[in-house]
Amino acid sequence: MPGRDARVLIYSHDSFGLGHLRRCRAIAHSLVGQHHKLSVLILSGSPIIGSFDFR
Repeated sequence: MPGRDARVLIYSHDSFGLGHLRRCRAIAHSLVGQHHKLSVLILSGSPIIGSFDFR
């Protein structure tokens, strides 16, 4: 749709460990850094995802 900002959903099915969350966060930050009107949502079953800082 014209005039709408782009949105991306990143899904991480693994809820164990921190590596996958750090990787998803790094990808999201890189995408937003390159495309300033982009919005990224990370969906995860991990109970600690809320502890991360995001831009």
